Amino acid sequence: MIYDLNEIANLPDTFSLEDLRVVCHISKRTARYYLRAGLIPCEISEKKTHCYTIRKQDLLEALKEYQKQPCKFAIPKALNDEKRQRQEALKMMVEQRILSINCLPEKDLKTTTLKKYYQKRLENCRDMLNPPDIEAITGYPRKIVRRWCVEDKLHCIMLDSRVWVKKKDMLSFLCSAEYNSIMRKSQIHLDDIHEIYRKIHRGG
Repeated sequence: MIYDLNEIANLPDTFSLEDLRVVCHISKRTARYYLRAGLIPCEISEKKTHCYTIRKQDLLEALKEYQKQPCKFAIPKALNDEKRQRQEALKMMVEQRILSINCLPEKDLKTTTLKKYYQKRLENCRDMLNPPDIEAITGYPRKIVRRWCVEDKLHCIMLDSRVWVKKKDMLSFLCSAEYNSIMRKSQIHLDDIHEIYRKIHRGG
């Protein structure tokens, strides 16, 4: 615990778990453990919220004990393991939810994260891309790439009877709702979607 006696002195004679958490700079979980374990005396009511009432004098006595025997206030390993397991389970649930997404939400298409992600993917590419280049970038076969061009979904130019796409046009297509809405996506496209979603919603 890290506490300031001046802060504690400013507390009322009785206060709540939230006040305890703030003045001792501990988590709610740790504060609740100290109270439930009797390390800091309190009154516990049957109310669902604000059920802990702590006396300032009792806290001061407990802090004296903490100074003498800090190990007595250590959180049991079992509780730490339980917390870690909950965090890992939550992380797994979030990851499973991300992996179940096969299309970015419409609002995510308007983020700078999406554009920056594909700019990074294209930064080492040539300024003019041909179907084999685009196949490597997107995971879609060349015949589909050519179909995009024929249907004018992907802007292209013809040089010596060959299809070429400017890198800036490729970037626009990758960031478009048209590309995002492809029903049967390549694995590369799905991997991109999952990574973009992580970056937007988890700061990855």
